[in-house]
Amino acid sequence: AAPLLLALVLLILFLRRQIRRAALKHRFRLKDRRRAVQNLYEYLFDLLRTMYRWPNCVSTSGFEPTVRADLGDDMAAKYHRAIEICSRAAFSEGEIAESDYRFVYNFVQKTRALARKRLPLPKRWKL
Repeated sequence: AAPLLLALVLLILFLRRQIRRAALKHRFRLKDRRRAVQNLYEYLFDLLRTMYRWPNCVSTSGFEPTVRADLGDDMAAKYHRAIEICSRAAFSEGEIAESDYRFVYNFVQKTRALARKRLPLPKRWKL
């Protein structure tokens, strides 16, 4: 009975994770690119707070020097561009170009992959 119960618990945890990932994927791929970029920004901020262990950080601008020191000038420049696009999505009424959306989406995916390599398993599981 105990192995069956353990298998059931693991199955439930796996299904919860899959549902969460599907919901995230849906939020990132909305046809409304402004809203999709805003969702990506929110996820990126949570990723960076988790990766750099800054739970009380309230602004993405605080991460740029850390990204530069940790990942180099190229990644810091990409981070800066991604944050500019995200700010435009949040604070202007204009459309977000598909190329800008793709840039932010790819940057977030690269950051997620990096976080998955660095974080311990329990934190990786939540990404």
